[in-house]
Amino acid sequence: MEHNQVTRVLWVEDDADDYVLMQSALNSIPHASYEFMWVSTYRDALAKLEQQAYDVCLLDNHLGADQGIDLIREAAAHGWETPFIVLTGQGTYELDLAAMEGGAVDFLDKSRISGAALDRAIRYAVERHKLQIALLDLSLRDELTHLYNRRGFMTLAEQHLRLARRQGYTALVMFADLDRLKWINDVYGHAAGSQAIINAANILRTTFRSADILARFGGDEFVVLVIDSNMSHVEAINTRLAESLAQFNMHPSYSFDLSMSFGYALFDPISDERLEQAVHAADHAMYEHKRAKKVMRTI
Repeated sequence: MEHNQVTRVLWVEDDADDYVLMQSALNSIPHASYEFMWVSTYRDALAKLEQQAYDVCLLDNHLGADQGIDLIREAAAHGWETPFIVLTGQGTYELDLAAMEGGAVDFLDKSRISGAALDRAIRYAVERHKLQIALLDLSLRDELTHLYNRRGFMTLAEQHLRLARRQGYTALVMFADLDRLKWINDVYGHAAGSQAIINAANILRTTFRSADILARFGGDEFVVLVIDSNMSHVEAINTRLAESLAQFNMHPSYSFDLSMSFGYALFDPISDERLEQAVHAADHAMYEHKRAKKVMRTI
């Protein structure tokens, strides 16, 4: 962590005196720069974690009748990635082990902690978290297009759909296929085929919102989770896709036009449908679209 870089800290502590004491100790560290948000209850902590990202969360394990370790587990279930450091006035090996198994990155005994030790623990937690995110990102990304790969899509989409179930909104799954990839490879070579896949990925990237989850499922297949959407939005999405493809195909430097086939399926949080079923349904609808285009070309 670079010196003078502001570290955003969510501090969950039901004892105001403990908070003031440790905050003062941290502020005395010469190189450190912290921005604190203090809450005293489990529910307030959940609300803050949902509203914005923090670099680290300092968490008292005893929050009245609630347990800090339970907060870590609930945050993980929502897909929130803030690293947690558990603080307690009753340090035991069993509690230390439980905190680590629950997902905490560190466990500190308040009775033995100093400002310097807490500062070091925060810096370690933030840097380790950045490394974990970077390594995870490598395993979830498609090397050719830099979209998510199949594993990345399923991981992130499941997190979003858990939130959809909790908040009651629907989502669309769109399955897309790049048309004529074999013909492109045969006529223009595999390098041109790879570039066509990259171009198709970029068209999808510019068409959808940054909140939507885009992935290359493999070969010439792509899938998109369109957040907070339903079947009434399909026509508008298809219009944007057609405009993006047409604009791309007007470019004089390309030897062939790109064409894609699309299919959609609705994910309804009220149903018991799994994500894999929605993807399969969208895949089936895409093949129907592709088949209909082939029929039209023969007429």
